[in-house]
Amino acid sequence: MIQDEFKQLGVAITGKEQSTNQVKAQMARAEFDGNGKLDKQEWLNYSAMLANLPEKVFNATMDNAIKKVKKMNG
Repeated sequence: MIQDEFKQLGVAITGKEQSTNQVKAQMARAEFDGNGKLDKQEWLNYSAMLANLPEKVFNATMDNAIKKVKKMNG
């Protein structure tokens, strides 16, 4: 389910559990056609939005996500 995936993404990006409202807000930013799935174009649009965050915020976000992935891979 897309909500579970966005919740996991939120934890990977921010390092903390996301509320249901935060997850829904992020989903609304990305998933435009209402089918409950994120297609390629929707993901590219969402990724572009993330890439346009202020550099400091983007770098902190990506550093946190990388740490989470490394931790998962042991």
